[in-house]
Amino acid sequence: TLAIASGAGAADATLAGTVTRAQTDGEVTFTGLVIRRAGDAYRLSASAPSLTGAESEPFDITPANAAKLAVLTHPPATIQAGAPLSPAPRFEIRDAFDNHVPTATHLVTVAIPSGAGPAAADLAGTLARAAIAGVATFDDLFIARAGTGYALAAAAPGLGVTPNGSVWWRVTGP
Repeated sequence: TLAIASGAGAADATLAGTVTRAQTDGEVTFTGLVIRRAGDAYRLSASAPSLTGAESEPFDITPANAAKLAVLTHPPATIQAGAPLSPAPRFEIRDAFDNHVPTATHLVTVAIPSGAGPAAADLAGTLARAAIAGVATFDDLFIARAGTGYALAAAAPGLGVTPNGSVWWRVTGP
């Protein structure tokens, strides 16, 4: 039986696949095993009844290719019209397994989606930012028109958006 060794790799990682196999001629081969959580110093632990266990040498798992955006900061319930959105909206680039991709530099854009907030509402500030270390931060955005039901949606070429990929804002009067 194989398992991730205690204290190795990311705390929430799991080893998926067939982790128990019977030996053939004194050897056991495991194929199709997967660890989806990026992390450093993983070790696999092998055990069998009436045999001394063994551990692999440490190995690292890096994130897969960038696949989606996720929201890092969530807004307060109310912000003032014309004031910078605070906390600043931050979007993280992740792989398909929800690992942060620190090498990603995608251009991320933000907008008020159609039908969100009052008609003719404009989002102002820098609406496109290149991600730095896999994170795009929009620290100068503001909405001048008071209203409710605002949404702020982010997008980047080639990336999907997680189900919570839109941040909802409520803007009060000036």
